Amino acid sequence: DIQTASFKLKPTLASANDLQFFPEGGELIAGIATRMGFKAINSNGVGINLKGSIVDNGGNKLSDISSSNMGMGSFYLNAEAGKSYKANVTFADGSTKNFDLPKSVESGIAAQVNNADSLAFNLKIVANDPYYQANKGKTLFIVATNGGIIYYAAKTKLNTQVTSARIPKDKFPAGIVQITLFNETGNPISERLA
Repeated sequence: DIQTASFKLKPTLASANDLQFFPEGGELIAGIATRMGFKAINSNGVGINLKGSIVDNGGNKLSDISSSNMGMGSFYLNAEAGKSYKANVTFADGSTKNFDLPKSVESGIAAQVNNADSLAFNLKIVANDPYYQANKGKTLFIVATNGGIIYYAAKTKLNTQVTSARIPKDKFPAGIVQITLFNETGNPISERLA
């Protein structure tokens, strides 16, 4: 015996606009000015522009932000240990929302790549003070690949908190280059695409 019943389904509300953050090098590291990329999307997954500000947990405004293309943009943040950060934003559709930024790590190292030079990738390796004190003198490896093939490899010692390197672009075929920083035990600790 099959019984039937009828009932009304309430349509679910479309999910609100979302904002995602992408720290350069993979992590927001306390004490290192980090470029933070972001992407805002609407409920259909399409980029939506925004304007807003970054504030710390004390309510202090640190910077203004705005997207420049399809909800994408970036800003710099020098995170302090023990502090948290929020983005207070107004989307192009008029809605407003607050978003927590990723928590900063207290000890870390980041690979930063400047791709403006037509002849070379300018790589900067920046260690914050706790990481540097714990790893001073240890070996770091820089490996750059394209399509899974290694085209450049180098090693250096962590003798200062900031290490710079130029990686000639003529060593690579056209396309995306993945630059990975490994610690002396071979674990990847920071990565950039260029």
